[in-house]
Amino acid sequence: MFILYKVMMEILAPAGNLRILKIAIQAGCDAVYISGKNYGARKAAPNFSDGEMVEAIHYAHLRGKKIYVTINTIIFDNEFSELHEYLSFLSSHKVDAVIVQDLGVLSYIREHFPNLTIHASTQMNIHNERGAKTLLDLGVDRVILARETPISEIKKIINLGIEVEVFGHGALCYAYSGNCLMSYMIGGRSGNRGECAQPCRKKYQLLENNKPIGKMCSLLSMKDLNTLNYVEELEKLGVTSLKIEGRMKSASYVYTVVSTYKKALLKKTTIDAEDDLKVAFNRDFTKGYMFNEANHLVINTSSVNHQGLLIGKIKNISSSGCLLVVDKPLYVGDAIRIKGKEEIGFYINNLEKRGKDLYIPGRFKVKVGDDVYKTIDGVKTKEADNLLSEELYKLNLEFIISIYYGKELTLEIKYQNLKVIVKSILLNEKADKPLNEERIIEQLSKTGDKLFCASKIIVKYDHLAFVKISDINALRRIGIEKFIDTFIKEYSPNNSFINNHLANKNNEQVKKEQKIQFDFVVQNMEQYLWCKEHGYLSVFPVFDNDDTMYARHFNIQKNKALKNIVHNLGDMTPHQILSPTCNISNSYALKFADKTDADVIYLSNELSKNDKLALGKVTTNASKGVFIYGHMEVMTSKGCFISKLKNLNCINCGSCSHNNYKIIDEYDNEMFVNGRCNESGPEISIYSYKLFDELKNIKEYYKNGIDHFLIILTNETKEELGGLELKLEKYKG
Repeated sequence: MFILYKVMMEILAPAGNLRILKIAIQAGCDAVYISGKNYGARKAAPNFSDGEMVEAIHYAHLRGKKIYVTINTIIFDNEFSELHEYLSFLSSHKVDAVIVQDLGVLSYIREHFPNLTIHASTQMNIHNERGAKTLLDLGVDRVILARETPISEIKKIINLGIEVEVFGHGALCYAYSGNCLMSYMIGGRSGNRGECAQPCRKKYQLLENNKPIGKMCSLLSMKDLNTLNYVEELEKLGVTSLKIEGRMKSASYVYTVVSTYKKALLKKTTIDAEDDLKVAFNRDFTKGYMFNEANHLVINTSSVNHQGLLIGKIKNISSSGCLLVVDKPLYVGDAIRIKGKEEIGFYINNLEKRGKDLYIPGRFKVKVGDDVYKTIDGVKTKEADNLLSEELYKLNLEFIISIYYGKELTLEIKYQNLKVIVKSILLNEKADKPLNEERIIEQLSKTGDKLFCASKIIVKYDHLAFVKISDINALRRIGIEKFIDTFIKEYSPNNSFINNHLANKNNEQVKKEQKIQFDFVVQNMEQYLWCKEHGYLSVFPVFDNDDTMYARHFNIQKNKALKNIVHNLGDMTPHQILSPTCNISNSYALKFADKTDADVIYLSNELSKNDKLALGKVTTNASKGVFIYGHMEVMTSKGCFISKLKNLNCINCGSCSHNNYKIIDEYDNEMFVNGRCNESGPEISIYSYKLFDELKNIKEYYKNGIDHFLIILTNETKEELGGLELKLEKYKG
């Protein structure tokens, strides 16, 4: 309704607190995404209290900016009452959109809060045209695409007419978003519940046929995304929003990245832009899967920490200090890290210029030739802090004041199509000496807030009435307060169009015969044949197969008519089996999934036994299932650390099909690894070192409406499979 300037492609900034939100807006972003104290995927960030969120919404809207609130975690049934109150609060305060992961939450919002705009979180793992089209038909306004989505697929999705948001800068998850259970498996800290302990930043040892390959290193740690050189291409393509990651990052980081990308969008990039981004934060940079980055350039196995910007080397050392030769600026207030055999880092408190070199007084454990990296820019930090004392935006208001004897003192304030009128005292005294109109204009110009500018002032004065300067000042203050209140009340986010193409499906429940069914996921042909030989017909190979398959992200299914196990909305077609990584964790999500005409819906692995039993009682056309035995799949990624460590930078190198792989963590826990390649590149799955065994609960699950049971095989021997067969024998038929 109130637009300050025409927005091109949106620059979307992160904010972990109110101060950083204000800095992001003053740095030039077009929208900010934030979280309340619950339901956000970054619980470790300070996040916003209800009062802070209201202030943030008002601050942004008055400056023509948008606020998106994350509800990007999975929700359990017992949380919907509290969630309802929170959604009501967000709706009443007119947030511009909510960012949603859980399909149940999406359904709930569409039913109870139809005017709330929904953005589908990257945690939904939408990576193709089909998934985006389904969301569009469900009334979702924007899809935040999976980071693995290539530019060719993004073009197709944009052509659907749905808003498209892509990650442009910041940290990358190793696993497909929403499909990572490693943190949950290790310590019960769920990434899908905002509690990720970042196991991907730990060190692991790769074993090939039980022999170590390379050293213990950061096998799963990704470089940071940087698409600064592709901003113009993304805008021309029709991308709606470019997202900057970092709700747990510093104010200086947010300021630097937002302002740098905004300049790039306005074609005002400076020559030191890349350097600024490196100093702000980087684990080395990659252009990412969106622009088909080579696999060996995506993973950073050497370090998980901020690298900074290489600015020079140690030239000389004395007992009183060290001499640096640098080719980049360095100032007092900056921080540096010196890397050699050892690393040290510190702020620069004292710096002397000696010719072309720089001298730092002090005693340091460094050596000649050690590299010097700049890790904090003191100037940028001060610039970020100073933004709060400035105001980038102006609301140009028109003031019309009426001063007539015998009438009330009146002020009319106009802005675009908004108009407010305030009145105060009755002017029933005549002036001995009327006020000068210039003095009246001067007083009205003192708005008391840099945001408001009295760009036009009209004085209607009969020069008879007596009026005090203090009365004019009070009227101005009251007028601006009423203007703000009216502005906020009349602000209206874009309304969604709701065209639920699934709404009329499956209205009639079809009674089906219930019997216990085992679905096997197998890693190799030997396991596949064993299952068939023992009468298990529902077998899904992870490897490519002309029969059934465990269809992963971007796998090209040769025969889409066949039944497969699928893992996200983009691969959901009728008569498929929905895997536990579809994150069906509440009755609303279960009912939604049932409308996709799935044959089997597996419940989330993150549910407790009692929660699974409760959902088992929900009436659905589809059968319901639970993971019952095996090593849980905890992480799947396009990043192939096998080829990275073996210096095999090509696709289809053959290593996966000819060797067996495991990774070992720092506590000597072994995790089975399945690697494979398909037409879209490599793919790696990691399985839990913990054996999950709930076979004893099969009958209880069955009595409560659950009749499908998922068994995942990894590297079991024939003897182990024989033992499993003995356990399963009593449940057959």
